[in-house]
Amino acid sequence: MDFSFSEEQEAVRDLADRIFTDLSTQERLREMETEADGDRFDRKLWSELAAAGLLGIALPEDVGGAGLGFLRCSTDHHNVAVVESPVPLLQHYSWECDDVDHVGHTATALYRADPERNAWGMGRHFAGSNFYWYLRDPSGSFLELFSDLDQILDDEAWESTGRTEFALEHVANAWGPNLPVEFIVPADLDVVRLGWERWPS
Repeated sequence: MDFSFSEEQEAVRDLADRIFTDLSTQERLREMETEADGDRFDRKLWSELAAAGLLGIALPEDVGGAGLGFLRCSTDHHNVAVVESPVPLLQHYSWECDDVDHVGHTATALYRADPERNAWGMGRHFAGSNFYWYLRDPSGSFLELFSDLDQILDDEAWESTGRTEFALEHVANAWGPNLPVEFIVPADLDVVRLGWERWPS
């Protein structure tokens, strides 16, 4: 199996690297921390990413994306997803369960022992069709319990007849609770960022 990047993937990587190197400097991050509005949203950076077509690279082409999608090394719909972040971090990892009851029973046992663990779920993702329940782990990452993930046995058949049309409202889920803000912006992001700033270069 060849895990090397295609020319298209290398071009996307190089473009993103150039934009972030130019616009997301340590000085700019510090400046955003002290701006009066305090929303920490870098409009110039996001405008440049949008203009470059990078915001939709993982979305299907039929909704205006580039169709690069998730990464996988098996018949599972996806095994790895990589997204841009101010600092390197593990956002979540997943444990596969036998079925939806296994997801529910396991999550219930974990959050009854520690109610603060409960994060997001029960629900069903649109991309991958899997049932999910996310809980916090002691390190600050999220643990996803899941079952019934789509299997892709034939790539061409999946693209032509297997995949359901994807819309922007389905980015988080097909049904279930709203996506928590801390799932996108970790509550301890400032602490993690400070740790990376102090890390020996």
